[in-house]
Order: sequence, then structure tokens, then C-alpha cells
Amino acid sequence: MNTKQLVPMAKTTELAVISLMIRHNDNRILLSDLTDNHFADLNCLQVFSAIRSLESSKTRVDITTIFDRLSQNKDNSITMEQLVKLKEYNAHSDNLSTYKEVLESKKVERDLANTGDSIKEICFRDIPLEDKIAQSISAITSLNYSVGEQTMTHEDAKNKLIAEIKKRKESTGTGLTWGLADLDEALHGINPDLITIAGMTGGGKTAFVVDVLMRNARNNHNCLFFSSEMNAEMIMYREIQKDLGISTGRLRAGEVSDYELEKISNYETSKNLWINDTSNLDVDKLVSIATLEHKKHGLDLIVVDYLQLLSTTKFKDQEVQQIGYISGQLKALSHKLNIPVIALVQYNKEVELREKPTKNYIYGSGKIVKDSGVVLLLHREDYFNKEIANNPAHSKNGLVEIIIDKNRYGAMKSVYARFIKERTTFVDLPPEEIPVFEGDLIKENPNGFKKKKMS
Repeated sequence: MNTKQLVPMAKTTELAVISLMIRHNDNRILLSDLTDNHFADLNCLQVFSAIRSLESSKTRVDITTIFDRLSQNKDNSITMEQLVKLKEYNAHSDNLSTYKEVLESKKVERDLANTGDSIKEICFRDIPLEDKIAQSISAITSLNYSVGEQTMTHEDAKNKLIAEIKKRKESTGTGLTWGLADLDEALHGINPDLITIAGMTGGGKTAFVVDVLMRNARNNHNCLFFSSEMNAEMIMYREIQKDLGISTGRLRAGEVSDYELEKISNYETSKNLWINDTSNLDVDKLVSIATLEHKKHGLDLIVVDYLQLLSTTKFKDQEVQQIGYISGQLKALSHKLNIPVIALVQYNKEVELREKPTKNYIYGSGKIVKDSGVVLLLHREDYFNKEIANNPAHSKNGLVEIIIDKNRYGAMKSVYARFIKERTTFVDLPPEEIPVFEGDLIKENPNGFKKKKMS
């Protein structure tokens, strides 16, 4: 027997289900989530389609109306005698859940077989090997998420929430954290959504998210970092500089003592952080990679550095539409995996950012902002004011205003942190250094803070 020609199916189960659907409306209600794709036997499929057609037109479902509806199809070969026998088929409503499970499993098997055929076809396409791999992975991952999805009751949603709270309560930490107390309080941690972080080139965006990644990875949260701007080696340089105090310049030149070399050798890395440093990564490939890594490791956080460096074959020569498509894919990825996806973005090049930025300054801002649950803008006065930048003792040297310009989880406001350049890390401000508002201005104080309050 040529097994390549067989279609995975359970004909007796299909007959049992159709028999129960003919007999009683209650059975049809319990089987309302079945579709044409759950049937491989042609006769069962035709009767099932006829029943669904009668239901949609609010017509009574019985042997006569089913036969009349079938007769409207010129290709129909099912007789009234066959319908009567089908109704009398040996099936029991007590077994409905089992029947559904069997049909679902056979549907999955057929989908797998069809996906295998699609992958074969992809292998013979005249495209680069990496595209063949990416398209094949995409075919498999989309299959996995098109099977078995279901709605949940309100009670199920509550139980799922309780389980998640218990999981966080019993974990080493209290959930995903920004590592900055005021920001965690304002945003209630890091929520499952697309989160956009914007800033000027060289303004500390990457250092900010690397801090976030390392803090959470070392707290036993599985994190995936897509870094199109820096490779894994450069990220490691930064981490050693931050944690061991050995400058990147000295590391690159090999100017380290034996003691420092031993410290580097004993440096504890995280087993919970994965880095993909593919340049010009196609967003659909990113989604496929992230989905597979999530299946293998159970990811808690994804960071993309940065959105405008991703590519897509969609909307050629239409950059704004491409950015919108990429943003939408990242949003969908967050929703599908139910985890936060943090995307770094750039400002428009022509924007003058000596004044406080807004979300409208983001390049391709419309769709990005719409897709994002949270938008953070990093603003540093010492980035523009060389007098401040060249004076380490100045109170505003390294002062970072983190503007929450969109927030589905709370208020829009500004919080402050200090950027330690020598260690490329962000830290909380001591209470005495946090700007204090008086009216719509920051109260004048010995440190010289005086800025307009964010509206």
C-alpha cells in the first residue's frame, strides 16, 4: 500500500459526529466550534456543510431539510436512504468530547501532512537557502498556533490570573522589572504588550535595555535580545565594563592585568539570556525565531534593537508602510506569546531635540505609537549641552528624564534616573536629587533644576 496517498482521518468518528448533529440541536451547539476542516470523508463533509448552511439561514435541521439542501448541489450523490442510515448510526452523546478530540487530532495530522507538502514545495523554489529555512519555519510555527486555540470563560481567565500571580509570588523576583524604582511604580513593572523606547543616536537606548535584560535574566526570567546594531561580542564588552569596571578600550587592546583576566574568566554570565545579532533581519524571520525560542525556553521578554533596522519584503519602496507592517508584526508577536516585546526606535533625523521630545518625533510614529501600549522617551540635557557634558560635577551630568508619553497601564508622567557613563548603566536618583515640581515648573533648588512640567 502506498502510504503517501493516505489522508489521516477517523471515518467512524466523523460518522458518529454527523449522526449526533442530525439528531438533536443540543449536540449541534456542543459541536459549534467544528469546521469543514475537521472532516476528511466527502459525504460527511457535505452533510456537515448542509447542516451549517441550514443553521446560518435559521432553517429547521432534519432529514428532509438536509436532503433538500444537499440536492441544491449538482455534485451531490447522497441519497435519502443514506441519510436515514447516517442518522441511525451507532453514536452516543456521552462521547461527544472524545469524538471532538479525535477529529481535532486528525485535523492536526492532516495539517502536518499539508505543511510537509508545502515545505517540499519551498525547497524547490529558486530562492536563497536562508529564505527556504525561514519560510519553512514560518509554515510550521503558524501551524502550531492555528491548532487548538480556543476561547476561555470568565472563570478560566480568573484562574489563569491567579496561577500567574502565584508563579510570580513564588519566583526569585516579583516579575519583570525595569530596575528603576520610580519607573516600575509608574508602569507597574513590564507588562505583556509592545513597548516602544525612543531616543537620540548615542543617547543611551541600548545601554538602557541591556540593563533591563541583564537584571531580568539574572532574576531567572528567560530573555531574547535581537541586536541588529551590536553583535554579541560588543554586548559582552559592555557588560564586563559595567560589572567589572574594565573599560571597553582596554579590553579591545588586551591591556588587562592577570588579576583582571582572572576576574573576566570567572565572570558569571546568565543562562537565561539569548542573543541574536543578525543584521538587517526580516521581521517575519524574527517572528519565526522568537516563536521557536519561546517553545523551547518559555520566553518572558523580547527586546529588539532597533525597529527601523528590521526589514521586510512587503510594501517595497514604501518606507512608512514597511515600518507600520514591522510594528504590527511585533505587536502581534507580543499578543501571541503573551509577553512584553520592547522595541527601540529612532527619532526623525530633522527633529531638533534640545527641547523635550514627544512621541510624534518618532520616525514613522503614527502606526508605531498606535501599536504600542507604552511609549518611553529618553531625554538627556547633557547630550546637547557640552558645558554640562564636560563637567562631571554638574548636577545634570548624566541626568536622564524618562518621559512616559503613552501608558495603557497608568499615568503619563516623567521619572528620572542617572546614567553612569563609565559603566554604561542607569541607576535610581537619590531622593535629594529627584526634581520637585511646584506648579508647572520644577522647583528651583541648589542643583539648578528648572524645567517645564510635562503636560
